[in-house]
Amino acid sequence: MKKGKSVLIISFFLIFIGLFTIYLTSGKNYLLRQSIFFLLGLASLFLIIRISTKIIFDLSLYWYLLSIILLILVLFFSKNNAKRWLDLGFFTFQPSEIAKITYVLFLSYFLANRKKMDFNFYSLFLPIIITLIPTFLVLIEPDLGSAFIFPFIFAILLYFRGFSFSQIFILYSPLFSFIFGFSLITWIFYFALLVFIAFRKNTIFFGFGVLAINSFFGLLNPLIWQNLKEYQKERIISFLAPYLDPKGMSWSAIQAQIAIGSGRILGKSFSNPPLSRLDFIPNPHTDFIFATYCEKFGLIGVILLILLYFFLLYQIYYYLTKNLDLKYQLAIAGFGGVLLYHIFVNLGMVSGILPVTGLTLPFISYGGTSLISNLIIIGLIINFINQ
Repeated sequence: MKKGKSVLIISFFLIFIGLFTIYLTSGKNYLLRQSIFFLLGLASLFLIIRISTKIIFDLSLYWYLLSIILLILVLFFSKNNAKRWLDLGFFTFQPSEIAKITYVLFLSYFLANRKKMDFNFYSLFLPIIITLIPTFLVLIEPDLGSAFIFPFIFAILLYFRGFSFSQIFILYSPLFSFIFGFSLITWIFYFALLVFIAFRKNTIFFGFGVLAINSFFGLLNPLIWQNLKEYQKERIISFLAPYLDPKGMSWSAIQAQIAIGSGRILGKSFSNPPLSRLDFIPNPHTDFIFATYCEKFGLIGVILLILLYFFLLYQIYYYLTKNLDLKYQLAIAGFGGVLLYHIFVNLGMVSGILPVTGLTLPFISYGGTSLISNLIIIGLIINFINQ
């Protein structure tokens, strides 16, 4: 392992911070369990580093198909209301975490082997299908936060495959139109921007086609809203108007923000129980662990954590820009996108910038599947940058 030591060291720092925070939040039992998951993930990491990249990519289609089968199985055999977990008796895991890895590997291999990628139906049809299958299966679990990671990664891979920002924007414009359709005012401003981009350097026929499709998806918004789960509606409402129901649907988000602010500059004394230990914050060791971390370590701790994440992502970007084979570049970019998505969405959720979702904070949150999959991602990145 000649290269990538910095990526490994930063990841270990983050894991140790996570273990300590889990101990402060939930005690020795959860610390012991997460330590076992860490050892399993560490073994997986060093195993992945030693596997031939030819084997990894040649079998990427089969890894992808296996993950799709697992996503289908979880819909029928999960014992929870939210069908996200498969129970093997001695271990439960989330197939969506595995799907993120196999999706990146297969799509990177697929895009790298295409001699020519143009912004047209022929070039994009199969990659879009490869993306939509896991997106749809995760969406109906339902797990909205994890479902959107696949289109996010797809956009990153397209960019590193040579597509421009405007092309990617137009490709994703129906989704943006649907999202902004929640408010007529925001949709009008978005549509004005779309008109400028759609007709800039494109034919009139193409521009009007883009506008027609976006109009259709914008009008779909009320229909989709009526078919959302009640808790999904509540999360959106609590994000847009958190103090509409501060003791109900907005309780988690508000308490998390109170915990973040209570840490001040240097954090609270370790002798004082955090809000999470007083049951003010739900899921304090998983989804909302960042709130507990802020409460105990304050602004200084937050700056340290964000810097560690920044240096980790910077190191990943630094290596993928080197003279690597295209499939390695795309895979590293995709895995960096997985980590970036989880970091941004989790921090945004806890701080109130984004709606509440069930995404963990990489290397910090409690969870066996999450930690092991993140360590596998680090192992794959190190493997590829050493080629």
